[in-house]
Amino acid sequence: MNKFMQPFARILYKMGYIGIILFILFLISQAFLPIEFTNSKIKQSTSTVILFGFPLFILLTLFKFPFGKQTKTGAIDKTITIVAIAVVTFMGLLFYWFGSTMCGYSQDRVLFIHKTSSQKIISRYIDCGATDSGYPEKEIHKIIPLGFLRIYQEVDTNTLNRLEWIKP
Repeated sequence: MNKFMQPFARILYKMGYIGIILFILFLISQAFLPIEFTNSKIKQSTSTVILFGFPLFILLTLFKFPFGKQTKTGAIDKTITIVAIAVVTFMGLLFYWFGSTMCGYSQDRVLFIHKTSSQKIISRYIDCGATDSGYPEKEIHKIIPLGFLRIYQEVDTNTLNRLEWIKP
């Protein structure tokens, strides 16, 4: 590789690892934080970017491969590392896809609306369709709008200040 292409290849290589780390952090945050998208189209677009972005960033990690003199064991080590990263990220994608398509919320019903802010308290059901044999689970949450995201917090409606919350 000529001297002109080496800095460009190193930048692409680093972008690959940064992209993989960001995608993994995003997937972990989606799994553990009570944040959801306000619109199903945004959620679908994000899933599409993740499904096509992971392989792209994995391929960007290959730009490190031709740097410097390669020994046979060094090339094998780098190849094994790249394959391991690819397997781990694709397994993460698989779990993300199964987790986001198996179950879903339905029948959002507004119970209370805050008088001075755009917060709402809703009742909704989570249903996993044919993957479970039980009834849908009912949950009551306070929704805090945050741009194109919503933060969900569990709430006890018995402890609400009725002067701040009204029924729709």
